[in-house]
Amino acid sequence: MLGPDAGAAKSMDSLDLQGICPRLVRTLFSRIETAEESILFEIRVSFVEIYLERIKDLLNAKKDDVKLLWDAKKNAGHLKDVTEVNIEDESQVYTLIKRGNKLRRTAEHQQSAKSSRSHAVFILNVKQTNTVDMSVKNSQLCLVDLAGSE
Repeated sequence: MLGPDAGAAKSMDSLDLQGICPRLVRTLFSRIETAEESILFEIRVSFVEIYLERIKDLLNAKKDDVKLLWDAKKNAGHLKDVTEVNIEDESQVYTLIKRGNKLRRTAEHQQSAKSSRSHAVFILNVKQTNTVDMSVKNSQLCLVDLAGSE
């Protein structure tokens, strides 16, 4: 769960209450544990907030105006100088989500005491290297929590 609600911390600990992000992370790490020894994994995460057309790095409070740049050669966008954290285990991901959620903009309204005012994007990059044939596979998954979607 990426949202800022008070139950977010509990939802990562309780299997019954887990949202998509904790379930994805748990599945990813269970697959890594059962992968062949010749397969090496590198996992990096970023976490940003989009509010009033500005992008804020939720893993580095000093970066409150991250730029989205377009790479014409790759025909893809990327976030300039966004913080990427190398991940060694599942618990690190949960720690980063909790840390980032504390920096999100929230406000109270009639239906919720703590409603998100911004969109959040949790970016998970996985690099898989086969040490036998030296092939490399890269994947990126972006999980988005829309403002007020709780």
